[in-house]
Amino acid sequence: MRRVVRPHGLVIAAVFGSAPNGASKDAVDQVARDFGFEPPAWYIGLKVSHEPLSNTPALLEACAESAGLEDIEVADVIADSGLDTPESITAYRSGLAHIAPFVDSLSPARQTEFFECAVAAVRERGQPVRPRVLILSSRVPHSPGTARALVRRAKPQAGRGAPTQARNRGRSRATRRAPPSPTTLRRRPRRQRCAERGQRGRGRLFSAESRARLQAQHLAELHIARSVSIARPR
Repeated sequence: MRRVVRPHGLVIAAVFGSAPNGASKDAVDQVARDFGFEPPAWYIGLKVSHEPLSNTPALLEACAESAGLEDIEVADVIADSGLDTPESITAYRSGLAHIAPFVDSLSPARQTEFFECAVAAVRERGQPVRPRVLILSSRVPHSPGTARALVRRAKPQAGRGAPTQARNRGRSRATRRAPPSPTTLRRRPRRQRCAERGQRGRGRLFSAESRARLQAQHLAELHIARSVSIARPR
């Protein structure tokens, strides 16, 4: 991400934080094992080898530092997924990438039986889904050579947006173009005027980091909601 983001650009990442297994997760997983489910190798590798590298604020910050990022901040939040009922919790858990193929492989009758058993188990000893999410906000450092390259690239050419003095070179006094008036400057597109003032709008209610952090949290909650929508009993 640092390699492809422009200098001083934002790098945002969201991962699940380390937390005890929820009762609902254990209930659904136990029912799945009773029906013959075995976790795939990639899921075991993800849980054992990859998640422990960044599942705490300190580890996630260390990953960002090792990548050379700056202005690093990590927000530790508990996401309200809205999954409170046994039916929605079962649909969410059975729709995740590691277990959904197994559920799809069951016959329609076995799928119905699986969902009924899982819903009953969650109703008996489950709890609402409130995952811990770590949201990283950081910036790519300035590159000394990039600024010089941008200046060279932005050097105007005569006849194409060049300053009035450059366009008037070699012209007679009668054919020289007068500098733009204040009225003409005000008629420029708003985007151009804002860019020249170093702005991107009329104002910001939030800083760029805060807005990006909220967007990352929204994406995490959207992932949970999407998992629920695609996992329905058939």
